[in-house]
Amino acid sequence: MITHHFSKYEVPNRAAIFTNIPIDQLNTFKNMFNCAKLDWKIRYRGPRKDDGRTSISKQTTCLKKFAKSFSVYNNY
Repeated sequence: MITHHFSKYEVPNRAAIFTNIPIDQLNTFKNMFNCAKLDWKIRYRGPRKDDGRTSISKQTTCLKKFAKSFSVYNNY
């Protein structure tokens, strides 16, 4: 069910399970994964604003409030 709904965002042979999912799909995605009891982590993607974070932190991810999309990784 989860894979079917988000299949166009799947990426084989990469660290991310799903990538470039529009941020407006975040709640749908979280609800589906919470029901499945899967262990995951989300990285928000989008512009990196001057928000006082270190340059390393800015390179890794953006803040949720600025995100345009997100990627999902196994949490292990």
